[in-house]
Amino acid sequence: MLKESDILFEIGDYWVCKSKAWKGYEVMKNGVTHSIRVAQIGYAGEIGLEKAKSEAMKRAKNDE
Repeated sequence: MLKESDILFEIGDYWVCKSKAWKGYEVMKNGVTHSIRVAQIGYAGEIGLEKAKSEAMKRAKNDE
């Protein structure tokens, strides 16, 4: 179970968290009852976080 403190970045309906199952990050999208994973970023560390942030920003912009 994720907590709000696990959110590393948030923009619009999208947010980024560190994957608990493997090294990397996940981009999630808020839904009506729960969030769903819309992207997996297979890079660890700062590079992975920047790629995940970029993906979330791209998806949020496409939703406008």
